[in-house]
Amino acid sequence: IAGDREGEAAQMLETMGRGIQRYLSVKTVVSALTGSLCYVVLVMCDVPYALLFGLLTFMLNYIPTFGSIIAAFFPIITALGSGAPWSVALIIMGSYLAINLTLGSYIEPKILGRELNLSPLVVVVSVVVWAGIWGVVGAFLAVPLTSAIQIMLLSSERTRPVAILLSIGPSAKQK
Repeated sequence: IAGDREGEAAQMLETMGRGIQRYLSVKTVVSALTGSLCYVVLVMCDVPYALLFGLLTFMLNYIPTFGSIIAAFFPIITALGSGAPWSVALIIMGSYLAINLTLGSYIEPKILGRELNLSPLVVVVSVVVWAGIWGVVGAFLAVPLTSAIQIMLLSSERTRPVAILLSIGPSAKQK
């Protein structure tokens, strides 16, 4: 398909593959840490099915922004349904919020922003758009797909300005 630009196409595919691999590596480590910390909080609060909710938190954390909100909903409802006082539900809510703000809104974006150079606004919009197109699968794949599109846009002089608009700012690779 690439014809005489086979070398460029191979380089672009390799760059996409590395970017997606870096994203999934960072996301897996942060998700495992998030799930583990939330599991510890749930065990301390005596919430039934704490391990299940820890695993669910790990998996839903792959959906940027919205996954952590959805993950917190289930243990809070379970705690209230099992007769725990409102204070326990508030502790769970506050803990999930603190863990996700620290890991998901501060540490992870710093690492991923450096790795993928995608604007946080672009990440949120891409989750909404891809989830609208493909549902939950689209939400899971939003960042890798948007990163791949950005890499494709970077490969051409005509589309490079659009790729820079999707990024945090021009990096050394984009100049």
